[in-house]
Amino acid sequence: EVLKCWEAWRERINHVHLKDVRPKVMAQAKSEGREDFDVWWADVSTPLGEGDLPLEHFLYLLRATRYEGWVVVEQDRFPISSSAELRAAADVQTRNLQWIRQMETETLPESQHYL
Repeated sequence: EVLKCWEAWRERINHVHLKDVRPKVMAQAKSEGREDFDVWWADVSTPLGEGDLPLEHFLYLLRATRYEGWVVVEQDRFPISSSAELRAAADVQTRNLQWIRQMETETLPESQHYL
């Protein structure tokens, strides 16, 4: 649980790898014994805000606890083999940055605060 880990370890954390995922896709690929890792792993990793992790809450906690370390966006994807795929990857990273900037100004309803 990401939010509980942050609360327990935040004093020792000086950099964060931020990514969003779909755990059900990973569970399904594992249960099917799929060996085409690059293909299904790209479906596990999503642009920020499109997966199943509570990233909005996590970023709120970073702000609320005045975190001042590094935040690195980690966007896994299928290996790039063409100019079109490179442009698509750049577009996803642009959307990730826009999402983070939007989250910088968002506030959570009081009922969703974890502090």
